Amino acid sequence: MLAVVLICALSGTGNAQSYTSTSSAGAWNATRWNNSADGPTYTSTYTANNPVNFTSGNYTIAGMGVAINVGNITLSNNVNVTFTATTGTLAITTGRTISVGTGSTIDFSTQPFSTTGGTGFTKSGAGVLALAGGAYTNGFRLNSGTVIVRDVNAMGSGGALTLNGGTVAANASRFLSGKYTGGITIGGNVQFGELAAVVPLASDTASLTFSDTMNLGAPLRTLTVGNNGVMGLLGVISNTGSNGITFAAASGVTGRFEITNTFSGPISITGGEVRFGSDGSFGSTGNTVINVDGGRLATFNDSIYTLLSTRGIFVGDTAGTAISVTGLSGALTYNGVIADITGKTGAWIKQGAGTLTLGGSNTYTGTTTVNAGTLALAATGAINSTPTIFVGTGATYNVSAVGGYTLGSTNAQALQGTGTVNGGVTVGSNGTIRAGDSNGVGTLSLNGPGLTIGSAGTLAVKISTTAGSSGATGSSSTGTNNNLLASLGSFTFDPAGKITIDGTGITDFTLNSPYSYKIATGAGNQSTLLINNQSAFSTIGFSADTFSVTGNAGGDIFVNFTPVPVPEPTTVLGISVAALGLGAFVRRRWKATPTHSIYSVTGYHASGRPTSFNANQTPIKPATTDPSEYRTASPSLPSCINLNVS
Repeated sequence: MLAVVLICALSGTGNAQSYTSTSSAGAWNATRWNNSADGPTYTSTYTANNPVNFTSGNYTIAGMGVAINVGNITLSNNVNVTFTATTGTLAITTGRTISVGTGSTIDFSTQPFSTTGGTGFTKSGAGVLALAGGAYTNGFRLNSGTVIVRDVNAMGSGGALTLNGGTVAANASRFLSGKYTGGITIGGNVQFGELAAVVPLASDTASLTFSDTMNLGAPLRTLTVGNNGVMGLLGVISNTGSNGITFAAASGVTGRFEITNTFSGPISITGGEVRFGSDGSFGSTGNTVINVDGGRLATFNDSIYTLLSTRGIFVGDTAGTAISVTGLSGALTYNGVIADITGKTGAWIKQGAGTLTLGGSNTYTGTTTVNAGTLALAATGAINSTPTIFVGTGATYNVSAVGGYTLGSTNAQALQGTGTVNGGVTVGSNGTIRAGDSNGVGTLSLNGPGLTIGSAGTLAVKISTTAGSSGATGSSSTGTNNNLLASLGSFTFDPAGKITIDGTGITDFTLNSPYSYKIATGAGNQSTLLINNQSAFSTIGFSADTFSVTGNAGGDIFVNFTPVPVPEPTTVLGISVAALGLGAFVRRRWKATPTHSIYSVTGYHASGRPTSFNANQTPIKPATTDPSEYRTASPSLPSCINLNVS
């Protein structure tokens, strides 16, 4: 029986437990322990291999003192254990478990760990384990909580790394390539990196680099970037199923993953940025689904490659959805189709200084925003289903390879922004071109053969001030708006084209005084340009007449108009009752006794044409008194009316 008890004690699985006092600051080998109960006295030395319990409060330990074999370590909730020195060696005879409760931290600092055979650790519990570790070879297993990697050997060297859950973070960037010759196994969803606001021992910018093979197993795995660092997964990523992988990001972080090797199954990017080094980095050729919804699909800096057209890209409408080609020399060509994620309106942003060339007929239905670099359409490329193409300052939308590029050729579509458009543009019957940002500020540069406003195409102009430099001949008032089409090359306007002038917010027009606004420049000699078909013009936010578009020999183009009073429904001038004898205005035309009163209005439109209608009804023909000639509608009120009630 004695032999059995001895074996249990050595293995750390017996009933004996060791406890220490929060008032002691000595080393592990000091007389600070009670090896049978948590108090009331702590005057013994530690019994080797005993399980250790830290039950409450804050503990400080001045290193191990000497080489000591330690049993399993457990921290209750809201407990802190801090090593203040690095004397001696923490040794074990077999794998040990370190369990850290919620709100608790055990920080071994740079305390050396034994490298003898059999040394390995399992971390469990929701709390934090920080260690520098040692080149132990029996592996490290993270089941839950957070491990802070204080050194490249924190999780051992030469063994296996198993990540079943939790977070791997660091206090500084760590290059862990080649450390886990036994491979890396992902047995659950794992976060890489953490913010100091969440775990004070973590670094907001610490990067982690792994190069050993990584096995995801059969289930779908989610890998999350948790800070602003770079998480390099540079080894071969494999799995035993086809459920794929999801890349996510914690709230408010700007970190990213970098992937260079292959795996099987669909890819989902729901947060942060994931950079892929080549087409092969997207997995086997059978991987046909890349979902981007809230994250950025990106290339390595200055990399150049073509993504297989059989890899379908599906975009959602979550903020941050983007495709980024990084580096000025970076170039990504994709001849497949970008489509909506089922049930979503796909909208995405082109990021990065490089060029993304689309050669397929894309079908996503949300906004396209070119924030940086160049979005180019190949000769076969099309984005006809996107309702808005916005080109930001410094960015380029290149349609020069498309023969006869037409905006809004099939669906309603607007091109606007403050960047540059390369290539000739024809604004089709469903198209609108508009310079400036959402507030109507800025210049949209058109570098190409020219701009054509086609039949029923719309040129939209936003003006935001009545003040400005002069420039139009024959106007008593002149001004420049805050948006401008520049470097047109040429300007052609179809007689059936449209011009919309938005003056929302302007309250200081001088009525009945002509205004002229420069809306384009660099269009060659435009001195013969004259568009004065009044039906082509419309206004928003104000009322005007005497419209025209003119130009000068210097290539400047102006829109001209005269503000007039805004027509408003006239206040009812009189309310007459039939008893006053104004029967000519109110007539009962029903033979039967009505069950309700009849309301009728008689007056004159501004045109002088008489009209009358019942409440909530509009006459089909003027001055009718026949009830059959009325229909339900929202009437256009006459300029002068009498309202009569009976």
